[in-house]
Amino acid sequence: RLDKLPPYTHTTTTLLGGPFEIVDAPSFLSMHGAIWEREIYRFRPDREKPLILDGGANVGLSVYFFKQNYPGCSVVAFEPDDALFKVLDRNIRRAGFQGVELVPRAIWTEATTLPFYSEGSDGGRVARGGDPLTRSVRTVRLRDYLDRRVDFLKLDSETVATKPITFSADGEQVVAMKFTPQRAGEFEITASVAARPDEAVKDNNSKSQRLRVIDARIKV
Repeated sequence: RLDKLPPYTHTTTTLLGGPFEIVDAPSFLSMHGAIWEREIYRFRPDREKPLILDGGANVGLSVYFFKQNYPGCSVVAFEPDDALFKVLDRNIRRAGFQGVELVPRAIWTEATTLPFYSEGSDGGRVARGGDPLTRSVRTVRLRDYLDRRVDFLKLDSETVATKPITFSADGEQVVAMKFTPQRAGEFEITASVAARPDEAVKDNNSKSQRLRVIDARIKV
């Protein structure tokens, strides 16, 4: 049924078990395939109650995945788009999840107000050159949420484009980022975290991945 709906149609699905509101069937099915079928956010926590920061929670599909796969986890979910946040809030309340904090802000390098582009599905972002300015959103500093141990950090690529991520807590951190190419072609994505002074091996904190994009509309 969902694959026959036109884009930007608000409806309710039971694909996750109970009623779940969505605002756009094509983007929901794409996210469902990535999150639930390919399990791109699966990780191995080394404690019973991991802390997850979900930057760009949309309508809550990733929050559902985290809470159903890691029931003891705590999730702080950020969603700056006010229309999506209202749906996110209803979905999480309806599910009755405990340990989920919803924050109607964008994650950024400082607390400020930024122009925001929203196209009505999962493509909302801090506005770039050429984007139509649909609204402004308030932001929070990512650093303010890294004063504790974070087990999984999910971010959009715009959040980390200007400054590096630093962690103040001990332990392994897992970072997931979404990359939206602006053109087709080959890309090399490199992510790195500065080594701590007490690390014996200091050359294993960087990872590069080469990608070939055949359609610029694909989100990675």
